[in-house]
Amino acid sequence: MSRRDKARSKVENEARSFHKPEGPVKIGLPPETEKEGQEQKELDGSGNYWIEDPYLNYKGKSYSEWVTEWFNWFLSADADKRSFGPVVFLRSKGLPSINTGANIPDVPDQQIGGQYPDAVSSEPGYLGLRTYVNDANVKVGKDRLQISENQAVLCPIIVGYELVPPSRDWGTLREFIGSLIDNGDNPPGLNQLTINGKNVQLPKNRKMEDFRIATPIFTAIVPDVEFGRSVKDFLETPTPTGNYPAMVEGYFVMLRFDVGRYWIHSWASGPRETAGPYFSELIYQIEVIKPKPDTGVKTAYRPARNDLLVTHILAEKKKGEELDDRELRRLKRYKKITI
Repeated sequence: MSRRDKARSKVENEARSFHKPEGPVKIGLPPETEKEGQEQKELDGSGNYWIEDPYLNYKGKSYSEWVTEWFNWFLSADADKRSFGPVVFLRSKGLPSINTGANIPDVPDQQIGGQYPDAVSSEPGYLGLRTYVNDANVKVGKDRLQISENQAVLCPIIVGYELVPPSRDWGTLREFIGSLIDNGDNPPGLNQLTINGKNVQLPKNRKMEDFRIATPIFTAIVPDVEFGRSVKDFLETPTPTGNYPAMVEGYFVMLRFDVGRYWIHSWASGPRETAGPYFSELIYQIEVIKPKPDTGVKTAYRPARNDLLVTHILAEKKKGEELDDRELRRLKRYKKITI
């Protein structure tokens, strides 16, 4: 390792030591009776959690990169069924439900979603926007989220985004998204993200302001799928299928959990807009289990063809004096190759 690499490693280790949480946060209300304690354990597990530092990478990606992944998940078809991979995503805007009444507009004659209009209306005051529904996204009971202990959970508290034609100016886009967050709950209070009824506890020496994340311009994919499978059909601004330059900015927290059961609740308000007041709220019941054993294939031996081919190539390089005897001896010792 070079002197520069050693210095960089030392700085990163010191940063992790300084900013890491003071151990997992224990949660759960003290039970008044033994029976109540058992019922509570089955309900929320009184488990432990911690939060990944926003200034450090998780699984090789920054918070900003994970947010770009989150946004494309948000738009994807059947998003709530996609709970695999190292990070699982939450969202405050779900699909409409006739059974529960969630995300059904209260405004008379306002459609539940709709297709992108062929022509803009000429009626006075038409802005091409639907009003915000502002219903909470509630995922509990049979809709609860089930994950493994080795998966993280990215939770949005308040988010602004914009999908634009390629001609839109970068600066205008950045200012628009930034002003949405500036004039809402900025920053949200610790009481606006609770875990099993208690205010979230951030890593040592971190404030909620540190969890304001802005992405660079990235490609957002609006899927070409049947109506109702993607949240794209229910956004306030109709967006046709396609790939768009996009930006996202907002407050995100990446959570890690021990085995147990948890209730996640977050809420926040956005700024005043032409589509009306904006309110973001989610309630998730999360069940965390031990990860399953690795079932991936583990190759026991190299293909015979490759072994013979490598031997032939090295023999030719020996004849051409591209490799000296010292290098060949090293290869024979490390790779166990006959030359």
